[in-house]
Parts: sequence; structure tokens; C-alpha cells
Amino acid sequence: MEPESIDVVTSAQGLAILSAILVVIYALWAEYFGQYIRQLDKEESKVNREAESEKARLAVVLVAFFEFAIYLGSPDVRQAFPVFAQLVFIISIILLIFIQSGIEKKIRLNQRKSPSPFPDAFGLAGMLARALTVWVAGTILYVLFISVIIQSLFWTAEFFHVPGPWKTIFMAIGGFLGVGIGVAFNFALSAWVLRKILPLAPLEDPHLKSQFQKVFHRVGLGLPEFWIVELEKLRLTSLTFAGFSFGRWVFRPGFFVARWLLEHLTSAEVNAIVLSQVSHVLLRHVEKRFLFSLFLIFLTSLASLLLLGLGFETLGVWVAFCFFLISLHLLVRQNKKHQLEADLYCIQKLGVPADDLISALRKKDELPPEQGIQVSQIHPETEQRIQSLRGHLKSS
Repeated sequence: MEPESIDVVTSAQGLAILSAILVVIYALWAEYFGQYIRQLDKEESKVNREAESEKARLAVVLVAFFEFAIYLGSPDVRQAFPVFAQLVFIISIILLIFIQSGIEKKIRLNQRKSPSPFPDAFGLAGMLARALTVWVAGTILYVLFISVIIQSLFWTAEFFHVPGPWKTIFMAIGGFLGVGIGVAFNFALSAWVLRKILPLAPLEDPHLKSQFQKVFHRVGLGLPEFWIVELEKLRLTSLTFAGFSFGRWVFRPGFFVARWLLEHLTSAEVNAIVLSQVSHVLLRHVEKRFLFSLFLIFLTSLASLLLLGLGFETLGVWVAFCFFLISLHLLVRQNKKHQLEADLYCIQKLGVPADDLISALRKKDELPPEQGIQVSQIHPETEQRIQSLRGHLKSS
């Protein structure tokens, strides 16, 4: 038995060393790539910055793939030291993401000099590639994170010789904590995720920037990062506040506004629609969505675990699926309710003229088809929002 134990320990050390070597290689390449970008800055070369950014993203995806291959190729280590193996993989991915963020920052600083940093040729394809990469990486990290917490509590129960039924409860608590913390990170990192997916440019217009800053100062909120969404052919968003308002560093919230919106609305209409979004922050809608999501996850997990514990495995899976669909429906309804509340709040509490907000909403719908493809969102239909606003204003 002793030689086998030594082999497993040696394999665990090899797993850590191989993972570290890949991270170091990527870090060295990133340093070289950063010098390459700086050289382009000095020479003022007319190079497609988005294409260069795609090279960096492809490189990090390849390295992450090899990290995942090393992790899967070490079944003995994963079986003997599951938490260690998962932590090595998670830390490696986090370091890769951190290095990649540095590269993106360097490229983004260069893009500020260009009036059109995201050509149509890379718009939709690049965005879909980034979205897929972020989604896959996030899912892997999320599942591994939950697994680490469950196994940690399981080992804690083993160490203290907790009886069988309580051990199951420990694992259920671990699963719920893992899911809850994961959902919290999902909300907190939403601005960072959007920066990685959407084609963006920093808000440079001094007049608009001053206008937005005055809005946030007026209501006593900290300043988020302001970004222009450079999507012309596909309109996924018009104006969005993402992240928790108290976030800092990588969790700092972001304020994303579509360029096409700024080009077609008057200053008063932009101010009205911005204050409508700010109302979401003042009404704590992000925090309420987070808590409601956590509550729905808890109910889904509780119902499924009870059925699985009673031996109804198939029924437990179907109940979880049905609860998932019901949860999506309830979250959509909550989001529509929040939108109407924010519209009403910005008029009644923040002094936005109702005509400016209504005009802005209608202009968004009246843009001609050749201006771009509108993608339906989970907000109420425009006329429904307007009628609801007028009904509440008349009754108040």
C-alpha cells in the first residue's frame, strides 16, 4: 500500500507542477503580447485591435483546455485528493482570467484612440465567441466551487463522526451555500461579464459623461464605470446598470448605454431614461432579484432533495425541472414589475417629466428597421408601460 500512496502523492505534485507551468507559459506569452501592443501604440499602426484581442482570447481558451485535460487526466489524484485537485484547477483558471484581463485592458486603452474600435466584421461573431467562452468557463468554475464546498462539509462531518442523517443534512447545506454564494458572485460580476462579452468603448464624450455623473451624484450613488455598447446590427440592450451598487475593483458596477440610443434621443430624453435605470438602483431591485433567486433555488433544492431522499429519484428530477421553469416565469414577472416601479419612481420621486420618458420609450420603438434588429426583452411592452404609468399617475 505504501508505494501506491507515494505514487498518488507524486501524481498530485505533478498535477500542481504541470498546471503551474501552463500558467507561467501563458503569463510569459501575455508579457510578450503586451509589449507587442505597446509597440503598435508607438508606431500608431492601423491594426484591427479586435482581431488582436481575439488572438489573446483564443490563446487563453487553448491554455484553459489543456488545464482541463490535465485535470481530467488525473483520476487517481481526483479520487484521493478531490478538493486539492479542484482547487489547483480553479486557481489556475482564475490566474488565467486575471492575466487575460490585463491583456484586454491594454488593448482597450489602445482602442480609446480609435473612433470605431469594433467593426461590423467582428461584431456578432466575436460577441458570440466571447459569450460562449465566458459561459463555459463560468459553468465549470461554478460546478467545481459547489463540489468543493459540499466535499469540505462532508469531510468535516466525517472528522467529527457526525451520524449518517446529519451528514446528509451537512451536504445539503453545503450545496445550498455553494449555490447561494455562486449566485451572489454571478450578480456581483455581471458588469465584468458584460465587459468581456459585449463590444464596448469607454464613454469619452465630456458632455454626456458629465450629464451621467450629475445624475448619480444627485441621488447620492457612487459612480459606476460608463461604457458605450457598439452594436449596430443587433440590438440586445439599450441601457443597463449591472452589478451591486456597493461593488469595488472587479466587482465595480457598470453603466452600459447603446450608441444608437444616444444618437436618436434628445438630451432630456436620455436624462429621463437614465434616471429610470438609476431608479432600479435606488429601489434595490438588483438585491431583491438576488434574494428572490436565492429563495427559488432553496425551494427547488429542498423539494428535490426530499424526493430523492425518499427514493423517488425520477420524480425528484422532474420536480426540479418543473420548479426551474416556474422560477424563470416568476423572475420574468418580477423583472416586469420592477421596470414599472422604476418608471413610476423616476417620475414621482426624481422629478422626471412623464412626457420625456414616454417620448424616449416610443422613439426606441419607432426606429426604422434598417437602423438595426430589435431583440425583444423581458420588459413590458411600451404601450403597456405607458398606460400603467398614466394610470398610476392619475390615481396618485
